[in-house]
Amino acid sequence: MVKYRHGFISNSSSSSYIIIGNSSYDRLDPLYNRNSNTFDPSLITKSDFIEFGWGPYTVQDVQARIVFTMIQVEAMIRNPYGYDEFKGWKTPEGQMLIEVIKEVSDLQLIWKLPSGAYIDHQSRADEDRNIEMFKDKETLKQWIYCNDSKIVLDNDNH
Repeated sequence: MVKYRHGFISNSSSSSYIIIGNSSYDRLDPLYNRNSNTFDPSLITKSDFIEFGWGPYTVQDVQARIVFTMIQVEAMIRNPYGYDEFKGWKTPEGQMLIEVIKEVSDLQLIWKLPSGAYIDHQSRADEDRNIEMFKDKETLKQWIYCNDSKIVLDNDNH
């Protein structure tokens, strides 16, 4: 027996993936406060840097990759949206991210996600998706800083 679908079909099937580059490093500047040695993702307001949903589009910005990685860390502890408190910085992956940003950019990462930041549920770490960047510290550096690293967002509705 074969089932056919007719008319409009609503489906929640996103499919994103990451590409970890190996090119030269991009710069990460202090976010909005040039006199500070901090990077505060909660100050990002551009939706392309904080909303990783259906696509189809590709995101290549360093700031976006950091936000994506922070959301993944929170999702690994089943806290994808932070709720009242962000706890991901306490995990080995969170500590690795903090160390990588300090080593490469000499900036202190403030562990706070922007309002509205999310990764579609079928692409998050709590679904075991897009976590390859945590293989080791060098892989995480390449993921965050190589200018050919990217997040490819897509869905099956086109």
